[in-house]
Amino acid sequence: MSMITTILASLFFLNPQAAAQEQNREQATLQVIKEQAARLRSGDSEQKRNAIIALGALGDPKALSYLTDAMKDSDEAVKAAAIDALAQIGDTRAVGDIIPFLKDRKVFLRKTAAFALGELGDSSSSSALQLALAEPDAEVRAAAATALGMIKDPASVQPLIKALRDKDEFVRREAARALGLLKNEDAIPELARLLEQDSSIDVRREAALALGAIGGKSAIAAMQSALDDEDAFVRELAWELLKSLKEQF
Repeated sequence: MSMITTILASLFFLNPQAAAQEQNREQATLQVIKEQAARLRSGDSEQKRNAIIALGALGDPKALSYLTDAMKDSDEAVKAAAIDALAQIGDTRAVGDIIPFLKDRKVFLRKTAAFALGELGDSSSSSALQLALAEPDAEVRAAAATALGMIKDPASVQPLIKALRDKDEFVRREAARALGLLKNEDAIPELARLLEQDSSIDVRREAALALGAIGGKSAIAAMQSALDDEDAFVRELAWELLKSLKEQF
């Protein structure tokens, strides 16, 4: 008998009431999964979506197989709900099933998949998300940047730096935010360029925040230009970040 088994067996004898309660909870969970799985066999898409939402809220990995099957449904809203539910459960075994949706013909499914992979936070999806930074739709590119920031894989730094030159300001903003989460000094020169030159106030704000998160003397030097920014919020933000960074030295 293993040590873990011995400990569990001891707990059963020491606190049989707690053990019985846990067993009841487990049985209740399995019953809910069984009921929702039956609803998934319905021909009604709304019924299936409601079942998927319930399984996601339950948060139990035992529902994984039902949700991965639901991703094969002909209804795209059902597929999207299943992807969201898998992210909600948080089991990284679902990553391999979600990645192919980054190439789906429907934009909203590609975007849903990107966000889900970010929430799962597994670096095995980084390469696929990096490729998605170059895809035609700006919303998907932005979602991929957001996801890469959540995953924090150092291998994503250079692709995200490249994304700082994207033609879409939302993509640039999300790439800057992601680089702030990654906190890699290699991003400082491009973030400094954004802070000084980008036409979007939101992008400049995010670049300033990213530089503040990365820190270091290079970030301090890069932040100086923002003290004269036309936007009052950017100026104030730069001032506060500079004050905070200088206190570190």
